[in-house]
Amino acid sequence: MRDYMILEPLTAGCQYPGITLNNATSKHLAQKWTYETFYLPSWDTPIGMDQNLELAVTYFFFGNAINFGFYPDRDTLGPVGSINFWLALRSHPELLSASCLSRISRDDFQAVFGPLPLLDDRIKIWQETAKTLRIKYNGKVTELYEANHWNAPEIVQAITTDFPSFRDSQSRVHFARRAQLTLFMTHSRFQDNMVFTNLERLPVCADLQVFNGLLQLGVLELSKEILETLTAGFIPARSDLEFALRCWTILGAETLLTEINLHRKEAPITICQLDYLLRQTGTNGKAPLPLAQTTSY
Repeated sequence: MRDYMILEPLTAGCQYPGITLNNATSKHLAQKWTYETFYLPSWDTPIGMDQNLELAVTYFFFGNAINFGFYPDRDTLGPVGSINFWLALRSHPELLSASCLSRISRDDFQAVFGPLPLLDDRIKIWQETAKTLRIKYNGKVTELYEANHWNAPEIVQAITTDFPSFRDSQSRVHFARRAQLTLFMTHSRFQDNMVFTNLERLPVCADLQVFNGLLQLGVLELSKEILETLTAGFIPARSDLEFALRCWTILGAETLLTEINLHRKEAPITICQLDYLLRQTGTNGKAPLPLAQTTSY
């Protein structure tokens, strides 16, 4: 278990009836993938940024600040959220400054992205996040990372402390999905340079695509009643069911990672590689099941 997660409340969240972990499937997949090559995307196309570190980290930081609440439509959902959203942001690099985003208006926002769900939340988050970045870190994401020694757990802690909109916790479990995904995407873009340390201490992201990946692989199994509930549409945010599914997402991924690396002692995979594998599987397989419409993911 990642060392900053609290195991007891996470396990307590997995007492919800109708959700189980298939250990036999985890062991089977681990054996099957003994010699599999696990890649990470470079995010240079179609939704990535170039090798300008300052621009790229700003892109991933502010992009993930409002990377939530997209309906799981097969045509527009990619491994890290809405493809159309990331393409629109990439097409407007002039937005990517704290001074610009701290004063962005509703009209400016809609001119770039069109109508989005949770629109007012996104605008407010961008404004508040940009203002805080200007006050505490001279408007530079690289200064935020430098102040925390480019150490992944320290950075996640700082982001969720200094930027309230990134906080994502329930019942003493700190999911921090958007903060973690910010670092995972940045790491992938600069994977040859290893810009962060201790990235392996972060868990997978407890969100829609990762959950769906575990479900489609058969690592997680749901009762008929829960499947019908999810198929019907969004479930309430911060409900007992949503909390349980997110807890099971982390525990299921941890179990799978442990089993995989028991077979790959000479070439273990990283948490980033597993996170992306589950995202791809959860997006490209059967039509994704929705969870909640929330600012957490």
